[in-house]
Amino acid sequence: MVAPFSVFTGTNKSLLTDALLSANSGITVNASSISLNSSAPSAVNFYNGSLGALGIGSGLLLTSGTTPGTTNTSTGFGSDNSVASGYYNGDADINAVVNTVFQTLSYDATSLAFDFTVSDPSATSISFDLVFGSDEYPEWVDAFVDSAIVMVNGVNYALFNHDPNHPLSVITPNLTAGYFRDNSGSPGMRLISKTNERRQGRFSSVDAQS
Repeated sequence: MVAPFSVFTGTNKSLLTDALLSANSGITVNASSISLNSSAPSAVNFYNGSLGALGIGSGLLLTSGTTPGTTNTSTGFGSDNSVASGYYNGDADINAVVNTVFQTLSYDATSLAFDFTVSDPSATSISFDLVFGSDEYPEWVDAFVDSAIVMVNGVNYALFNHDPNHPLSVITPNLTAGYFRDNSGSPGMRLISKTNERRQGRFSSVDAQS
């Protein structure tokens, strides 16, 4: 079996933004604007689209931990990179989004940011598929709050049901609203939810602690 994830180890960050774009997308990324902050050596991965449970095609994996395996055998915490020297830890944007509903401080942040233009003058929006997963669900809800954001021109669009009170995060209101799926008894990664989301693009994922 070909591994679904492969670690990004190079310096050409345009490969990362290329992995997000479909053919003939009409989107041009300003290569000099691409910024990558990684929480660990294997926190950024290419995904080949082979895992049917994810329900999306090939793209990128940004994680606060490490490259996941092909089986769901973990009985404890994922990798904690918050004390790893030389790697990015907290993220102020994620803190600002999550702290509207849950007071916390972020750790192990991985983020990708870039500027882009759209060549189609009739285009009014962009969209992409996003899957948010957490190893903290269901055992550590409201204790270790994994979170993710998608900032476009300073606004976070990564919300359950387009509701600012439901950012992508492992908090009780999101559980009671039915946004989580527990697949801890199935092969592969633990998944929470899949959602479709819509210039400067910023994608981040973190661990957070109360």
